[in-house]
Amino acid sequence: MEKLLDNFDEFCIDKNLILIKDKVLSNKRLSSKDAEIIMKTNDLNSLGIIARYKKFSKDGDKIYFVVNRHINPTNICAISCKFCAFGKTMKSPDAYEMSIDKILSLLDDELKEIHIVGGLHPNWKFDKYLEIIGEVSNALPTAHIKAFTAVEIDWFSEISGFSYQKVIEKLMEA
Repeated sequence: MEKLLDNFDEFCIDKNLILIKDKVLSNKRLSSKDAEIIMKTNDLNSLGIIARYKKFSKDGDKIYFVVNRHINPTNICAISCKFCAFGKTMKSPDAYEMSIDKILSLLDDELKEIHIVGGLHPNWKFDKYLEIIGEVSNALPTAHIKAFTAVEIDWFSEISGFSYQKVIEKLMEA
């Protein structure tokens, strides 16, 4: 494993990563400043070498994966983002809305994680989204649900009148 880091200092383009490598080798916790260096570096090869070393030193050849499902309950969206190829208007022939039964039919017992995101439906109330989360959670109580983007949380706040914090609390309670 040490061979991965042979000549690292010589071939590393972003010399700030040498300090990161040294911390990783000595099992020292990375700081916020280190995280900033990692986020800003363009030297992805060197960063990848450090990451590969850390992964192998921790887990060896073991590989982990999660069985998940990505569900988009609707692609109908009230806003028209210039970069979005996903959202459709209600009149679009490609527009769809999934029923709760349809959403539940996409689930199976092997799933450990469910991702739920979609359009900002102009006619759906916040309660509809809470119902979706609640029904999915009831169907697979041990699965981890990752749901909704920051844009969706903002939308839920707008349509419900709740603060962001209250929106998130209600989603977590569902």
